[in-house]
Amino acid sequence: MSVPDMSVPVVSVPVGSVPAEKGENVREKENGVRVEYGGRLCQGIFLERPNRFVARVAVGGQEEIVHVANPGRMTELLVPGAPIWLAEKVESGGKDATEGKAGKAGKAAKPRKTRFQLALVDHRGVGLISVDSNLPNRLVYSLLRARAIPEFAEYDLIAKEVKFGQSRFDFRLDRTTGQGIPLADDPPGANAAARFRFRMPSCFLEVKSVNLVVGREARFPDAPTLRGARHLAELARARREGCRAAVLFVIQRDDPVSFAPHVETDPDFGEAFRSALEAGVEAYAYTCRLDSGGISLGHPVPVKIQPGDRDFWRRAI
Repeated sequence: MSVPDMSVPVVSVPVGSVPAEKGENVREKENGVRVEYGGRLCQGIFLERPNRFVARVAVGGQEEIVHVANPGRMTELLVPGAPIWLAEKVESGGKDATEGKAGKAGKAAKPRKTRFQLALVDHRGVGLISVDSNLPNRLVYSLLRARAIPEFAEYDLIAKEVKFGQSRFDFRLDRTTGQGIPLADDPPGANAAARFRFRMPSCFLEVKSVNLVVGREARFPDAPTLRGARHLAELARARREGCRAAVLFVIQRDDPVSFAPHVETDPDFGEAFRSALEAGVEAYAYTCRLDSGGISLGHPVPVKIQPGDRDFWRRAI
């Protein structure tokens, strides 16, 4: 049995609370949690993408090279002349708010070379689409802390970036009631956090950012991803070892009505997806609501095992 890394911090969350991390911009709305983009937004025009890390844009009457935090191709979105929104880097107490990463204690975050990061595309006929692949993890973390995702609302212990096998999963979830798989006898009088470290987690959760929509169907990935297929294989392994395992596809737009793996682009991912579901891994997909103020979770859409299927994946009861 693979024992996960237990050295990562564990966050215990009271029911319904949304405690923001230092430097994180999280606001509550009537319909849930909204996460801001992490920098002052300004409008621009997309010109070209010389490589996957940067884009050339027009903003404020001049050309700028901006950071692209998304390894996907996004060829249907990033077309010359497309209206875009850029997040301007904001320095606050050694934190680069646009990147969303803080430096080590006592050290400032490493400054980025570009002034802006590409945040949104105003896509014709659709509206705003987020192209920041880091944003879904920030949103999901805030939602988990608020216990606002129904499929995972039972968990109140959350750890991020947890190693398992050859991968790191985005989240490890458990409950203070200690419903995980015992690794050792609980020490006498142990508190919730201590008990947690003596148990296999109840759930491993991996989050995937989705931008591509074909027709009305969201697809992932839009470029081959060996890492994505490996994550699915490791989730299947975790499930076989007795853990709950799930993948959550966060669709950073609000127009699709279903989700399916993009087997035309990456057949290996499609096969890994099918194998993972057969092993008992759960798959969920949610749309997002976006405006210039931030992103919030939209509604769930059904998950297909492959494009063209009439039947949808359903969690076994």
